[in-house]
Amino acid sequence: MTFGGFTHTISRRTFFFALLLPSAFCLLAFCSCGGSDDPQQVVRKLRILGVRADSPEVTAEFRENGIPLIKPGAVKLEALVADPKGNGRPVDVYWAACGIIATEIAGNFDCDGENGLALEHSTFRPLSYFAWLSEKYPEFDPALVEESGVTTTLSAGYPVFTWLRASAGDETQVALKRITFIETDARNTNPEFDGIDVLVPAEAGVDDVVVVDETPYARVPFGPGVAFKADREFPFMPAVNPASYEQYVDGLSGETKTEEPIVMWYSSDGEFGNLMSGKNYPDNTWRSPKLEKDEQERRVDFWFVLLDLRGGIDWVETKGVRVVR
Repeated sequence: MTFGGFTHTISRRTFFFALLLPSAFCLLAFCSCGGSDDPQQVVRKLRILGVRADSPEVTAEFRENGIPLIKPGAVKLEALVADPKGNGRPVDVYWAACGIIATEIAGNFDCDGENGLALEHSTFRPLSYFAWLSEKYPEFDPALVEESGVTTTLSAGYPVFTWLRASAGDETQVALKRITFIETDARNTNPEFDGIDVLVPAEAGVDDVVVVDETPYARVPFGPGVAFKADREFPFMPAVNPASYEQYVDGLSGETKTEEPIVMWYSSDGEFGNLMSGKNYPDNTWRSPKLEKDEQERRVDFWFVLLDLRGGIDWVETKGVRVVR
């Protein structure tokens, strides 16, 4: 598998370290593989755009002797799977928790079969997972597992990777999602969108006007009822819930930091100017597609994904937005 240009080949003997390696490269705690000639922000085929855990970080309790003992409840997983050309066809999904992350082939990771533990109802159960891990792989040092507890240092977070395969027709996509076990109750939660606004050319008499490059725009909530004229540029402005900017103590440096979520922008047609935007430059501009000579309108799907750097994620999906002549 390739992360950020680096390829890691991991054998069964070093599979325990494979649990740790991807966290350095998969900074957003979510990785998806699937090639396309289109820009990343344009989605024309089946694609996994996000995987969410209801608890991206899980507190590990301690016994009296100081050994971390995992006693959390189940973690529920869900995915944002885009299938813009599928016309509502069923998408089959399979979930697993990984024992081995990489294979001999770069870009190909597989936690199916003997490489992973199947997750029923897209639910990760930590006690079952660590019991399976210690039984399945003799290389897993028993000293690291005691009564299904992890004795490695949790100050920096102990990562476990779950795996999703989505299939429809002859298309298949896979993704990894990290769940991190920590030793503090101040665990990360998922960020939240408050909405997405779009700027449209302002009509006379409109009070809420935003001026961009000397052009007046009206700021309106984005949704299925909005229609765009073809081959025009439209600024988009995300609204992020203030609670998403959480403060936390970095497990490695000990410094107090503030979460700074980023927005990933996707559409099935037309194109956003940037794949992502952040706190300092949150806005993005979408250019609507050109229509064919005899085409009166076209429907476009949109996906907006909000990510923090500790495994939190939220998204907004809006389908069938009209582009008109």
